[in-house]
Amino acid sequence: MAGIAGMLKAVLSLEKGRIPKHLHCETLNPLISFGDVPVVIPQETAPWPPQFGRRITGCCAYGFGGTNGHVILEDAPPPP
Repeated sequence: MAGIAGMLKAVLSLEKGRIPKHLHCETLNPLISFGDVPVVIPQETAPWPPQFGRRITGCCAYGFGGTNGHVILEDAPPPP
């Protein structure tokens, strides 16, 4: 069920063009040097501009029985 919720969140993010803030991240770990790696943990909802004319995201789900599911999602093409 969590995999479907994650996929729906990704689809809505694509549709709205917004990256939602991380739900449970209040403060970043001071022992991790975030400036040295190309990683951003969104602490506020942010705009998601397309890069090279599109937005792409991925979702992963891990089942209790060892099942793994992965999906890559992309913006729908603009209507003609």
